[in-house]
Amino acid sequence: MTLWGREAYVIANDVGVRGLRLVFKAKKTANKDPNNLDLKIYNLAAATRSKMTAASVATGDNLAAGASSDEVRSLQRALAAHGFDPGPIDGAFGPATRSALLAFQQSAGLAADGVAGPRTKTALGLSTGKAPVILVAGHAGNSQVIYSGEVRTIDHVREGADWVTHIQSGDGEQAFGRFGASSFAPGAALADVVDELTKQMRISAVDAVAQLRRGDIAGGSKTFLQGFTSAGRSVRDLDKALKSAGIEWSIQDGALQLVPPGKATQERAFVLSADSGLIGSPDHGAPGKDGEPPILKAKCLLNGAITPARTIRLEAISRQGFYRVETVEHAGDTHGPEWTSSIEASAL
Repeated sequence: MTLWGREAYVIANDVGVRGLRLVFKAKKTANKDPNNLDLKIYNLAAATRSKMTAASVATGDNLAAGASSDEVRSLQRALAAHGFDPGPIDGAFGPATRSALLAFQQSAGLAADGVAGPRTKTALGLSTGKAPVILVAGHAGNSQVIYSGEVRTIDHVREGADWVTHIQSGDGEQAFGRFGASSFAPGAALADVVDELTKQMRISAVDAVAQLRRGDIAGGSKTFLQGFTSAGRSVRDLDKALKSAGIEWSIQDGALQLVPPGKATQERAFVLSADSGLIGSPDHGAPGKDGEPPILKAKCLLNGAITPARTIRLEAISRQGFYRVETVEHAGDTHGPEWTSSIEASAL
């Protein structure tokens, strides 16, 4: 049974799980590296294990001659970016695309079968089309989404008398592998460039683009006097565009998050105190880089409201002040002692 009013459930590959033992670690960071989840589900029914695995396989369709789709168009762009001519970038898997794919597979040491399966897609930096995983956790009446991302792997293994379903996930990993090509006229607004690039990456950017258009972020009103050209991996050009405006970005639960360098999001500060679950006394660890101030480390009862780049107002006996969350790791075991959020934060 779950302990002390804890509540957690997960949706993975469109299969919902509630009431079983869940053990998880969700690590989230304010930088652009993808967030990660390691999750174990104990003793799923055999039929549910099969359904979850079947859903995982179904979302990773191979691409072969005769196919016609946006996924084929992405394949063609990726082949062209790697120096293999697929013919017109038209979304139709014809002879030219197959020839380019065979040549790429041979050069990469892959089985040259002219079919873009998971290994070939990975080598090209393309999405393997995995379905989402969403983890909700907290205490009864106060649960929140603490992680949302794409399933990376699902394994069912026997541990003694238990069947354990082990799920690994990355938030935004697929977006990092997508390609596109766009050209913007002189005077193009940063918001328009970001809007197009995030559509190519297939991540949500509605709030981020609105922030840029409203001028809520310093540098957000930037325009490109000479225009802006994007070709190849879309994430590279997104980073280039935002860096030129002095804006930090990350992907949080499938959505683009923007903040000025070293600054926090516009959310109201989370008060971290004994009343909100602070455990023990915060202390300082080594700085992330030489010359930077030391990182504050703190731990509290699991709370999904603590998110990367959010401001926390620390109210501890030994220390008070405002900090920006750099990383947070939500760790829990519905049937064990672990149910915490471990925080690393920098002073504001």
